[in-house]
Amino acid sequence: LARTGLPVRVPHRPQPLREVPAIADLLNILEIGSAPAGAPLDARRATELLRGPFGDADTLRLRRIRRLLLAAHRAVEPDSGTTSEQLLARALVEEDVPGLPAPEARDRAAAPVHRVREMIAAVRAHRDADAQLVLWHAWDASGLAGGWRRAALGTAGDADGARARLAASRLDALLELFAAAERLTDRRPGAGALDLVE
Repeated sequence: LARTGLPVRVPHRPQPLREVPAIADLLNILEIGSAPAGAPLDARRATELLRGPFGDADTLRLRRIRRLLLAAHRAVEPDSGTTSEQLLARALVEEDVPGLPAPEARDRAAAPVHRVREMIAAVRAHRDADAQLVLWHAWDASGLAGGWRRAALGTAGDADGARARLAASRLDALLELFAAAERLTDRRPGAGALDLVE
């Protein structure tokens, strides 16, 4: 409603940090990246991540990527019975993904998949580091810091004002999460990403 210019007043209720969508997704990414290699990813969870703040994919993008993945899979295994949703989940955690356009192709539909894949890969590459460092690498791999910062500093117009408030609230929540990770590693040196998720 605020984006369309209607005045909206929402009562301020303190929300637990883990329930903020950007934080919930980032914690999910930490958990997925810390899982043992080869652990399957639930298709519904993968779709939620791709639709969330870090993937930011709409229905059309997801449909296009699912079709590309399914066509490539059927060319190799015509009768496997694997669904496009399962292939999309595999695309987030597996190394070689037939049908997924390469990052260099700058395919708009594939961009959310590559962004979330990079975040999960960053967690995997640093899984033995302390929680604060793993969290930083996951956030850095998203490549969203500049965009969210620019959005948060946007104009106070109707649509931009709503976008600016959303970006600012996401960045505030991220700062709180980094502070929580710092407190955790101060209290428990060597605490990892899964300790932070807990």
